[in-house]
Amino acid sequence: MGCAARLGILVALATIALLVFGVNGVYEGVKYSHPTTMTFDEFVQRRPEAGWYRITGCQLAILDECHLFREGQKDDLTTVSASYIPTFSSNEKLSFDTEQKKSVSLLVFTKDAQVINAIHEIGARAGDKQEMAKYLSENKNHLFLKRDVEGMLKAGLNSEDSDSKKAIDTAYSNRASDAAILEEGKRPSLGTGIGLTVAGVVLAIGQVLYYLSGVGTRFSRRQ
Repeated sequence: MGCAARLGILVALATIALLVFGVNGVYEGVKYSHPTTMTFDEFVQRRPEAGWYRITGCQLAILDECHLFREGQKDDLTTVSASYIPTFSSNEKLSFDTEQKKSVSLLVFTKDAQVINAIHEIGARAGDKQEMAKYLSENKNHLFLKRDVEGMLKAGLNSEDSDSKKAIDTAYSNRASDAAILEEGKRPSLGTGIGLTVAGVVLAIGQVLYYLSGVGTRFSRRQ
């Protein structure tokens, strides 16, 4: 296969990707023009599969966090930049002994500075049991963080890849089969969706014109 053919295939794939993600972005931007607000208990009862939500009355169990890192690299809590946090109702009485036994219906994927800083603090004390025990006893309210969360559910084109899903399932054996993952801070972007769609259409038109201009072309060599 020549370079031109390979380039053509790459451009075609890029066009398809732009159109697929662009149309999906437009769809989400139109359908989810504002977040749906509900309490944590209402969210668990309704079990929505997609959308933009503001969930009130949440309690993030930071100590039971899960994060991804590259295979072969050292797992260091002090360098974590994003994490999955098991989330429960703010009405539940959680403790460090019981949190891992409760069924997890919602994981919040977050890069929130307060949450990440707490994870770093835990990592900094990982080798000192006495310091760790002291930190946990003095910061229980920060490690069972009660607040609202807002973001989009990871679903469809935005869902986790297969490797991430396997890692999450392994980390949370107590995760409900229909548990949701909400990406905190993420919201639909109609403008981005329109931009990607337009770019895809322009590329598609360009390819059609290019191939039409080459139809019937023959090479001639003087003998």
